[in-house]
Amino acid sequence: MFIFLDKKRDKFSQWLKRKTTMDFSDWSVFVLFILGFFTVYYLGKDGNLVNQTSNIVLWLTAIAILQYTKETYWLKEISRKQLGHQRESNLRPIILRSGYISKWENVRSSLKNGQSEGERLQFAILKNIAKDINGYIVLDGKKYQLYFANEITRTNKDNIEEFHFLSEWGWMRADTIIYATYFDSKFENVKEENSISLFYKDIENHKYYTRENQLFSQSSGKL
Repeated sequence: MFIFLDKKRDKFSQWLKRKTTMDFSDWSVFVLFILGFFTVYYLGKDGNLVNQTSNIVLWLTAIAILQYTKETYWLKEISRKQLGHQRESNLRPIILRSGYISKWENVRSSLKNGQSEGERLQFAILKNIAKDINGYIVLDGKKYQLYFANEITRTNKDNIEEFHFLSEWGWMRADTIIYATYFDSKFENVKEENSISLFYKDIENHKYYTRENQLFSQSSGKL
């Protein structure tokens, strides 16, 4: 309940900031200042002028301390968020497809009997550890789930080298290559342009993506 109310207050505070240039905290201090000033004034108007003046000065001092405390709190919050963003940035993995594709018709790697045929897609982990890697490829209105392999899943059977492909890759360190392919018989019909999408996490479970569009332009960001 407290978290819910805090989110509502934050949204209301942002709305006030846009409309009046003062947020909820600023308005709270302002209202307290006005109410307190008139309360001190009217309660002490029949008394000694010196005492009344002293009370007003004390109230103004209390408001100044409250405003200073609020500003100090928000400075600490800003610093905490900046440290959090910096830490997250230091942990963030980046995965990009490597290799060259001149046209989508050339992407014809597929899994048959557990083995890949054709040219496998390759992805490079460029920064930090990436985990829970999964994704899909869209070709000619068909969406295929990607399956991943690496040198550590390479086996040699009857002098034939094989890769064991997984629908989700557990984790991979930076400066490594991971291969990907798909079952050409397993797809979902979609109304999307050709694309490749990867999804993955850092070691603290922050979620990220890499997308390659119809024009082979890649982008990466946080989900």
